[in-house]
Amino acid sequence: MQSGAREILALVAGGVDYGEADRVVHLLTSDGALSAFAHGAKKSKRRFSGCLEPFTTIRAQLTESRRARGAMPTLAQAQAERVRLELRGSLEAIALGSYALELSRAVSPEGQDATAQFTLTEALLDHLEAAPATVALRRAFELKTLVELGYAPDLGACAVCGRDLERAWLDLVQGGVLCPLHRGQAREVGPKTLAWARAVLEAEGILPDGYDEEWAETAAQRLAIPVGAMWAEVLDRPLKSVALLDSVLGNPGTTSA
Repeated sequence: MQSGAREILALVAGGVDYGEADRVVHLLTSDGALSAFAHGAKKSKRRFSGCLEPFTTIRAQLTESRRARGAMPTLAQAQAERVRLELRGSLEAIALGSYALELSRAVSPEGQDATAQFTLTEALLDHLEAAPATVALRRAFELKTLVELGYAPDLGACAVCGRDLERAWLDLVQGGVLCPLHRGQAREVGPKTLAWARAVLEAEGILPDGYDEEWAETAAQRLAIPVGAMWAEVLDRPLKSVALLDSVLGNPGTTSA
């Protein structure tokens, strides 16, 4: 390793070509999102060997600029740890994987401990290699990301007054389920939908075990509006990948059950 270099494990989230041979590579790491300048990335097979494609986990060697403090680091070389070729064969998987990477980078500023989010994103990408992209998988990833950000919803009692609920309205911006007195403009959600959401939050894996796939999709769709409202509150800009994801997976969620 070169003097002044550091080695990191990173997920390739995309990049932008710079001139005829160079590329700025966008990465997600356990220390947050960062971008690195890869000199000759489009020509050098020895240093990069085709491992700068999105969804690839790489072991990267970065060097910092000695001339300009705070400048973009240089990606000196990289080695693929996991390529995930199977994921790239499905438009739905590409759309969901791209969304997961963009969302994770958006909520993981550089220099912030993002180990849990990095692990969660890898788990979703690994899942997409072996199983189809679904709305349930998207929603599970979103809910778990909210937990990592410190926005774990209260799905038991009213998030405002703590009252036990026979019927529940969900507003994640307000902290979770709400009673009739505090429901405001929230949408009512049924016990089966809430049970699935609780199971997601308690699951060790990306998805809970023991749920019928068709019902999981229904529950996930019915959580679309409150989850979407929460992202509008948390994120400072819309994500570019959402339009494609919604077009290929759908994103309804209008009724209670």
